[in-house]
Amino acid sequence: MNAVSRPLEAHDAPARIHLSTWRRWAREPLLHFALIGAAIFAVAHFVEQAKRDSQARVVVDQGLRGRLTSLYRTQFGVAPTAAQLQILVEDYIDDEVLYREALQLGLADDDEIIRRRLIQKLEFLQQDSVASANPAGTALRAYYDAHPQQFSSAERVSFTHVYFSADRDGDARALARAQAARVEWLARGELPDGDSFPLHDEYASLTKEEVARIFGTSAFVDGVLSQQSGGWSEPLHSAFGWHLVRVTDRQPARVLPFDQVLPEVRAAWLQEATATAHRKQLDALRSRYQVVSRGATP
Repeated sequence: MNAVSRPLEAHDAPARIHLSTWRRWAREPLLHFALIGAAIFAVAHFVEQAKRDSQARVVVDQGLRGRLTSLYRTQFGVAPTAAQLQILVEDYIDDEVLYREALQLGLADDDEIIRRRLIQKLEFLQQDSVASANPAGTALRAYYDAHPQQFSSAERVSFTHVYFSADRDGDARALARAQAARVEWLARGELPDGDSFPLHDEYASLTKEEVARIFGTSAFVDGVLSQQSGGWSEPLHSAFGWHLVRVTDRQPARVLPFDQVLPEVRAAWLQEATATAHRKQLDALRSRYQVVSRGATP
């Protein structure tokens, strides 16, 4: 029995040695890492090749032809002929090839114009989600009540004035004539004539901004708005010279009725809702990124 078994054991020894060697290698961590690395490399190579193949393929289908036809109809009012559509398709292919080549060359990298355009497109997509909203009447009324200053009419003033030109004999002399004229009015109740004003002597229902557009941004504007109705003011200086002003009517600022300003309320509500939604979306996007600050300025 032993004599028969020894040759068999001797004959099987090389196989057992190889099996033992493979088992030892199979337990070797370096082999595992090598195999995993090779698998990752193979998958990455396959994905990259598929990506290159996709980038090298320009698909012209019915969807594309439909979009090109729609754009042509929007621009020219009629659908393109078959020949015109084929030209549009060829132009699209040329543009797509140039676009993809530019991307591969990295021409879009660090380009501020492209960067701003992409940011704007994403912002437009975010705004669309709010622009189509239809707020309820209660929401608009609450916004109106919370922001009365946005829906108020401006204060308006009507006045007449007497002008004293600085071009005639200098600014100081014009002021002196204006002061003397007011003294005479206080003493006798009559106001002497002034100089000819190049525009109008009387103005009706002007806002502060409208007064400033006519007479310039000066002490004249605040003087007119603060002047009480009835009497003649102290001399007020404008871009033209000196004036005595008498306010004939004043309409104080007031909150306009809700129904009258409903379109403006809705527009303001949408603007605020859009800004709020944009801030929330931007905060959510920023939470995905880690901001690393280096070399901060003092």
